[in-house]
Amino acid sequence: MKKLSYHNVNKTPYLTWNWLKSNRGTLEAEIDENIRPCARIRGADSSLIVYKDEGDGCAEISELEKVLPQMEHESSTDASQIVNSLNSIKFALIAKKKCSQPVVIDFNLKGGQSYSGKQTVIAEQEAELTVIMDYTSLPFDSGFCAIQTKLWAKAYSRIHLIKVQLLGQKYIHLDDTQSFAEDGAKIEITQIELGSKKAFVNVTSNLAGFEASFKSDTAWIAKDEQDYDINYCTVHTGKKTDTKMTIKGTLLDNARKLYRGTIDFKEGCSGATGDEQEETLLASPTAVNRSIPMILCGEEDVTGSHGGNLGHLNAEELFYFNARGIDTNKAKQIMTRSKVMAVAQKIPDRELVEKIKEYIGEAE
Repeated sequence: MKKLSYHNVNKTPYLTWNWLKSNRGTLEAEIDENIRPCARIRGADSSLIVYKDEGDGCAEISELEKVLPQMEHESSTDASQIVNSLNSIKFALIAKKKCSQPVVIDFNLKGGQSYSGKQTVIAEQEAELTVIMDYTSLPFDSGFCAIQTKLWAKAYSRIHLIKVQLLGQKYIHLDDTQSFAEDGAKIEITQIELGSKKAFVNVTSNLAGFEASFKSDTAWIAKDEQDYDINYCTVHTGKKTDTKMTIKGTLLDNARKLYRGTIDFKEGCSGATGDEQEETLLASPTAVNRSIPMILCGEEDVTGSHGGNLGHLNAEELFYFNARGIDTNKAKQIMTRSKVMAVAQKIPDRELVEKIKEYIGEAE
């Protein structure tokens, strides 16, 4: 067994008051060091090159890692140390042109299983690629899952990364995504967090190219004793770059959620724009919500905004539901599920959408 103890997970780029206890997360776990392969790749077509951490693929992946642009953010330091300290399983996907269908990576974990993986996803110039990652186990399973994904979108390419986390109620999950966008490149991330006992989600993006863009849509439901630590940070260094980040979720029972959302305008990124929006429904008096929206400005000619809608169902919303014979508890269920399904509709995999519906009790 290996003991993990890390105290700077998802570290915010600039510190707030220490007494708020929101600057960083703490990950402590005792795990089985026997990392088992559980990832299955399906849907790859002739436009995609796949390298696996076996045979000749080992050398190819090592060479790719050497030429990746700098995309590491301080909030990823602990995640990198964790996956590098384990026998992490690696693979790489390279899109040479527009891929005709999504590539699906199924992570089917079993109770007590440990898994650590590193993925590299590259879209060559003007290529387009959609990657779906599905983390699944049985509802009451326990275990440890650490995933680090690096995206490199070359000039005028597009990468859409979709991650759906449906792990068992006793899992500890660490998910670190880093990206780098060149001129005119577009990176889109769709993420749904529903499972695990404790989840650390970190997404950082470096918009280095002219008119590069980053868009994220995140949905989550935290219930029972679940604890979610979520960090999004976009760094603008290129001119006329654009960020749009949206996160929606519901807190139930004794659950906890901490969200850090940062748009960092660096000197020289003139004409850049950024917007982040958060919606959190507090559906329990004992749930705990913490939010840190942050805009950092080192350049004058930029436009940044953020907004939040945090709280309970208001009187007008309740009146609307009650007038149609829907009681308060049912209204909360409808609002909770609608936030998730609004994001799930962006997933081009009907089977996975149906799995999400079933998970949240929305199946027909």
